[in-house]
Amino acid sequence: MMLWKGGTMRTKPLYEQLIDRRTGFITRLTPAPIHPNLPRQIYSWRAQMADGFILAGIPSDRIAGGTAFSDEKARLAAIGEAVERYCGNYIGGPLLKGSYKELTAKGYKLLDPLRVPLYSHNQYTAAGFPFVPMDRDLVMNWIEGESLTGGYRTWLPASLVYINYHQEAFRGEPQTHFVQYAGIACGSTLNHAIISGLLELIERDAVAVWWGADAPLPALNASAYPRLRSYMEPIQADSPVSFKWFPIPNDSGIPVIGSLLYDARQHIVCMGFAARFSAEEAALKAAAEAAQSYHIALDLLEPDSPTWNAMKQGILNDKALKPYRAGRGYRSAFRADYRDMVDLYLNSQYYMDPATHAEISSLLNAEEAAMLPSDAEIPYTVEALAHKLSTLDLEAFYAEVTTPDIRDVGLYVTRVIVPGLVPNAPTAFPYLGPGRLYSIPCKLGWTTRPLTEDQINRRPLPHS
Repeated sequence: MMLWKGGTMRTKPLYEQLIDRRTGFITRLTPAPIHPNLPRQIYSWRAQMADGFILAGIPSDRIAGGTAFSDEKARLAAIGEAVERYCGNYIGGPLLKGSYKELTAKGYKLLDPLRVPLYSHNQYTAAGFPFVPMDRDLVMNWIEGESLTGGYRTWLPASLVYINYHQEAFRGEPQTHFVQYAGIACGSTLNHAIISGLLELIERDAVAVWWGADAPLPALNASAYPRLRSYMEPIQADSPVSFKWFPIPNDSGIPVIGSLLYDARQHIVCMGFAARFSAEEAALKAAAEAAQSYHIALDLLEPDSPTWNAMKQGILNDKALKPYRAGRGYRSAFRADYRDMVDLYLNSQYYMDPATHAEISSLLNAEEAAMLPSDAEIPYTVEALAHKLSTLDLEAFYAEVTTPDIRDVGLYVTRVIVPGLVPNAPTAFPYLGPGRLYSIPCKLGWTTRPLTEDQINRRPLPHS
């Protein structure tokens, strides 16, 4: 697409065709205002999406966002998130239906469900637990993918590939797990999408293992990193917002960083996380995520905010938040075992109650003595990442879910699956099946022996 700007003819990226008030699945793409408490170099964009049910029976999100320390990156992030939710919810197939036993007997090569640890025996047998084991006898749908480790084609459980798989057409199928949040990614090339998905899975695993072990960490000595600090100057000179960073040890060789934002005036706390080949880039991305969560938290303060209005209009699921409380006493709104925390939004709402901040005092009061980890020593390639995971006895798979209209504008969407890595989940349904949750804390020196299930920290993570 060509257009004139300032007397010069320029090429407009094809993906801009996705944005149109009448014909685009992104109906509006607008810059979002940045609160003056936040860094002046941060940018945020919001994409409003057409109703997927009307378009094609797709249970897709209606709003996507992107926040970054670059206006262009934030805009592209909002577009990318909208695209990945669109493609990841469109179940285009072709699908293969049957049990693992039945289909392998017919000669099909499938990912063995027993290699996909999800929940523990105690979870499956608990009264009211909503998921059934994914085993070799369960009849389910499969979609063809590929092993990034072995290079062979194989069929993958469709519910692990698509986002809201158990809605609409497949609502009646046995539910084996909650929505898979991580590993779906959009990129300008197939490899870029796959790498983004792998990094997200590595990040979520590192955070889940650390949080589950309840391991105290020192915060980053940010004074040693002037470039990082240069990005954090607030718009408002007397801003009550401060940032801390936490390098999260892990066994992947990829830097994983958490960023904690604290508003001392309004008593708001939220976190962001990122995995990148560059530790400093991971720190910046984590801070941008925390800033995006801060805007959500500010919305939760006001009953007429866009977030609460989205609840009233049905754009947000009615279980995404507890009813508004002007006094912010949300901790008492939740069950003691957190079984009613069935959405990640509820994590933010939980920590809107200042009484909960004592539970994360080790983060709020952490000594700022840590240094950034070394940048990743492996090349920025799918092959290098897959090989690194294979040294940890982890096999990586992917399925491409790019719809034809998205491929036509030069974008790609993939779902990456690495059985054994610990995914993130709502607090009500943590994935307690992966053995890494118990063994890696000991390997990293946080514990003297592998953890047991009753030792896993089940408190909400201050992250949505």
